[in-house]
Amino acid sequence: TPAIFDPNAENTSFSRQQLATVGVTPEKGAIESRANISLGAVTRKNFPFTVDDAGAPAKIGNSFLSAFNVTVDDKAHFIDIKRKSQSSGAEASVN
Repeated sequence: TPAIFDPNAENTSFSRQQLATVGVTPEKGAIESRANISLGAVTRKNFPFTVDDAGAPAKIGNSFLSAFNVTVDDKAHFIDIKRKSQSSGAEASVN
C-alpha cells in the first residue's frame, strides 16, 4: 500500500480500503486498531494505528518510526531505517 512518510506526524494511519487490500479488517466503527505492520524489512508487531474512514492516503508517522533512527536521501529516493537498539539496519526504498 502506498503511504506518505511523515516523521512529524504523531500517528500512523490507514484507510479501511488500504487495510482490506492487505487482509486487515478492523472492527466495524473502530477508530483505532492493531496489526503487524511492515515497511520494507522492518515489522512492528501488534502495532496500534488509526483507522481513517475519510479515505486519506496511508501515513507512516512517528508512532511507527520512534523506535528507529531514520535517514532520508531525497535524491536517491531512499530511506534507511535502523532500530535504535541495533547497529545493523533494515532498509526501505521510497518511490
